[in-house]
Amino acid sequence: MKFADLGLVIIDEEQHFGAAEKAKLSGLAKGVHALWMSATPIPRTLAAALAGFRDLSIIATPPVHRLPIVTRVAPLSDAAIAAALLREQRRHGQSLLICPRIQDLEPMLARVKLTAPDLRIVCLHGRLPAEDIDDRMMSFVEGEADVLLATNIVESGLDIPRANTIVICWPEKFGLSQLHQLRGRVGRGGTRAFAYLLNESNSEQSEKRLAVLEEFSKPGAGFAISERDLDLRGAGDLFSEQQSGHLQVFGPMLYSHLLKRASEKGADGGAELWVPDLNLPIADMLPTGYVQSDAVRLEIYGRIARCRTEDDLEDLEDETARRFGRLPPEALEFFAAARLRLDCKRRGIMRLDVGPEAVAATFLPGRLRKSRAKSLEREGDRVVYIGNRNAKPFERISDFLELLDE
Repeated sequence: MKFADLGLVIIDEEQHFGAAEKAKLSGLAKGVHALWMSATPIPRTLAAALAGFRDLSIIATPPVHRLPIVTRVAPLSDAAIAAALLREQRRHGQSLLICPRIQDLEPMLARVKLTAPDLRIVCLHGRLPAEDIDDRMMSFVEGEADVLLATNIVESGLDIPRANTIVICWPEKFGLSQLHQLRGRVGRGGTRAFAYLLNESNSEQSEKRLAVLEEFSKPGAGFAISERDLDLRGAGDLFSEQQSGHLQVFGPMLYSHLLKRASEKGADGGAELWVPDLNLPIADMLPTGYVQSDAVRLEIYGRIARCRTEDDLEDLEDETARRFGRLPPEALEFFAAARLRLDCKRRGIMRLDVGPEAVAATFLPGRLRKSRAKSLEREGDRVVYIGNRNAKPFERISDFLELLDE
């Protein structure tokens, strides 16, 4: 049967395929539907789905009797490894001990035998002959060993009900999707399972990544982990083979929103994407002392950009006040600037400059109407208002807009 004769192609474990491989598979036949499946899609795939380039379906219901896996992050030590493995042995269960590289297995085996000599251990990695891999795996499945010491070769396709503890050494060398997949190898038989992430890195980035796994440990948490991975690593470039990375100033949700809006507009609809340029004598930002988290401030900026009406802005302003308390003057000015930006766009004002001497507005071509107001000076599509120099910025702007309405 030819590939083109198939109506549907299903590719599991999407996160293992690179951009070039996906493009090759998608191009093998035209008109064939492709279903890409993954518990943890890579950032670029998730961004494409959130932007509407792919249909997205989420299975959030966990299997019956599946319990959340208790996930703990701790420093790497022989004592921590031995304690986790011996605890599972006392429960008459089995454990997985994972190392990132093949050359780490022998030293780790020696360390475990020194601290816990009673444990029966079998080693497994991808460079073993196929027959040896099958034999060693079957011996572990049949209960002839307490611990399976392996690389991430066991990342998928492993279902051993008695394996309910996994110890991952040097987790900072794995990706978030890999760690979530490895964690999913235990706790498949309805028994409370434990995952220990024992790291040696003290970097802030590593701590953020591992904290995600501690936060999202319930069954079906893969999508939430992928969203956080998208936030940490970025969406990459949808028009190249770059699968991660982004300009931090945008943030993933604002990036997806702008990308989706751009994709929905035709050649003659791009004018709707413009944003008025406001040059105001205020910071136009939320104070760091009011919203202390950089990520939360970035989230609010993204939501501000997606507001289309003053009602949307008012709802967001009320929500911000409920979350962080009464808005300080700087935050009030921030939301006032957002409302002004909506007003300027409705009027066709491309740029608004507010200085100590005057207020100047530059309009889209053909959007500036004639006015008889003597206090307005017009120069083409630009109009200047002198007004009361002693008034506050937003008061002068309000007077200016009232003159335009008249």
